[in-house]
This record gives sequence, C-alpha cells and structure tokens, in this order.
Amino acid sequence: MLLAGYKLVSLLSFRGRKGDAAARTLVSASIWRDSAEGKSGTYGVSAQTVRNYVEDQGLSVIGKVLDEVRGISARMLGGPGG
Repeated sequence: MLLAGYKLVSLLSFRGRKGDAAARTLVSASIWRDSAEGKSGTYGVSAQTVRNYVEDQGLSVIGKVLDEVRGISARMLGGPGG
C-alpha cells in the first residue's frame, strides 16, 4: 500500500510551494479513508490550503491523472496508446 501511495503522490502534481504536501494529504486521506482535515496536520499544511490547491488546480491535475491512468491501462491491456 505504501508503494501505491508514492505512485499516487507522483501523479498529483500541484504547482506551488505546498503542492507536494497537499498531494500527500489527499493521497493519505484516500488510503486511510480519512478526511483532508484529519490528515493535513501530518504534512504541515492546513486543511484550507489543501482545499485551495484543489479548487485552483484540481481539474487540470485530475485531467493529468486520468491521462496517466488511461496510458497505463492501454499498456496493460495492449490496446491503442500502449
């Protein structure tokens, strides 16, 4: 599970000084079925900062993640793009 967490953090590429901490917070909250508010302190970032990153950059970051997942799936299944 830890390795999967590192891979997910690498996919969430928020721009900015606290972008990495925001990504780690979201991945950790997802893996442990917790809230961003509950995990944000672990990574030295406030819950409001995490929300701001998601609101400001969320759609572009999610688009990149979906493109990466599509590429991985195509490679694994041997379809177009793989």
